[in-house]
Amino acid sequence: MNKIITFFITVFIFSIGITISYAEVQNSFLPSTTATTQIQNYLFTSTLRYGMTNGEVYQLQQSLLNDGYLQGSVDGKFFRQTFNAVVRFQLTNDLKADGIVGVATRAVLNKVVVPTPKNVPTVLSPNGSENWTINSTHQITWKVNDGNQDTKVDIYLGSLQTQHVTGCSDACPLFSLFTYVLDKNIPSNTTYNWIVGTDMNNYHIPLDNYVVTVCIAGTNNCDSSNQIFTISTDSPLQPSVTVTSPNGGENWNYNSVRPITWNINNRNQNTKVDIYLETQHTVNCLVAPCQVIFGSPTYVLDRNISNYTSYNWIAMTDIDNKVIPSGTYGLKVCITNTNTCDYSDGPFTLVGHIYPI
Repeated sequence: MNKIITFFITVFIFSIGITISYAEVQNSFLPSTTATTQIQNYLFTSTLRYGMTNGEVYQLQQSLLNDGYLQGSVDGKFFRQTFNAVVRFQLTNDLKADGIVGVATRAVLNKVVVPTPKNVPTVLSPNGSENWTINSTHQITWKVNDGNQDTKVDIYLGSLQTQHVTGCSDACPLFSLFTYVLDKNIPSNTTYNWIVGTDMNNYHIPLDNYVVTVCIAGTNNCDSSNQIFTISTDSPLQPSVTVTSPNGGENWNYNSVRPITWNINNRNQNTKVDIYLETQHTVNCLVAPCQVIFGSPTYVLDRNISNYTSYNWIAMTDIDNKVIPSGTYGLKVCITNTNTCDYSDGPFTLVGHIYPI
C-alpha cells in the first residue's frame, strides 16, 4: 500500500513539474493558450531548423526526449543537441539526415501521412559537386509546383558545418547556416542568373563550399542543394596574388607612408596589379561570432602597378589624391584586367584625419 501511495505522489509531482515548465515556455514563445501535459500528441506543422527558438521547438525536444533521441535539456532552443537528436531520429527512420524537420520528418513525428505542400520549391542547380569560378555567371534553377505566377522566392547561400553524431564515421551529416542573402522577392520563374561570389548588396563572398537554398518568400517552405558545390578562383596556372600587408590589426595614421605588400604566383613580365580599399561590414551577428566582410564604398588606390611585391602608399589618399575617411577597411589587390584578387586576412584601421569645419 505504501508503495502505491509513493508512486502516485511521484507521478503527481512529476506532472506538476511538466505543467509549470511548459507554461513558462509557452508564455515566452506562443500565443496564450491552455497549457497541457499531453505534449507528446502535438501535431507538428512548421519546418524547424538549427538556430530557431520557439514553442514548437520545445514540443520537438520533448518528443525526442520521450523517444530517447535527445540527450540534453528541453529549452525551446534548436542548437547542437537538438540537431543531433533530429539526425538520430532521421537515421533511425530512413529519412534524409539533414537535421531539418521538414515535411517527411514531420510526417514520421506525427505518425500520419502529410501531403507535400504545393508551393515547396525544389532546387535543381547547383545540386552538388559543381565548381563555379568566382565572378563568372551561372544559373541557379529550381521548380515550384503551385503554378501561381505571383509566387516569389528568396535565395540564400549557406556555409556548411559538420555534425559528428552517433552512427556516422566518415560521412557525417552536414547542415547549412543561412549566411548570405543572394536575392529576395524575385519572381518564381525557376531561373536566376547569379554573379558567383557576390550577395544581393554586391558584397564579396569568400571562396568555400556551399549549398543554395530557395524559399517561398516570407515562409519556411524551402529546399536546399542535395550536396555541396564549390566557389573557386580561376585556373591555378593563371597568376594569383596574396596580400601580405596590411593583413589585419594595423593602425595607420593619416599622411604617413606605408608599404602595401603582396606575393604573386605564376607571374610573367606583363603581370600588373590594381590596389583597392574596401569598407568593413559585419553581418550575421545572430549567429555568433559576427562575420567580417569587405565591400562598398570602395576606393581605388592605384592601377597597373608593375612592381611585383610592394607599393608605398600615402595613407588615406586615393588614386586622385583625395582624402579617404577614417575607418576600418580591408585591402584588396587584383591582377590587372582580371577578377583574380586577394583581401587582407582581417581589417585594419585608418586614423587621424579631421575634416575642416
